[in-house]
Amino acid sequence: DDLPKDQLVVSICEDGKVALNRKIMPAADVAEQVRLRIRSKEKKLVFIDGHPDAPYEIVVNMMDRVRTAGADRLGLAKLETAEDFDSCTPLPPQLEEPADGAAPAPAG
Repeated sequence: DDLPKDQLVVSICEDGKVALNRKIMPAADVAEQVRLRIRSKEKKLVFIDGHPDAPYEIVVNMMDRVRTAGADRLGLAKLETAEDFDSCTPLPPQLEEPADGAAPAPAG
């Protein structure tokens, strides 16, 4: 991925599941993680990336949850074709973000 390390992207999958930076989790957990991660940031920007066939009401609901969690600005990711949408595909383990406070996993 070409995302800055601290960039937050909330993805809505075709089946209605949601992910934060390509890690699937319940919608409430996504909102809580966004709240925790942006509270100390100067720019409280979160991107929303919805699969072209994602349920519209879930996209809107997640936008509301992210705003309530403290995001000042929402960006909408460029619409991709269904074949190109990979925001719900987990990253390989060596590229995953460490849990809050954890040391990054060693490469290799």
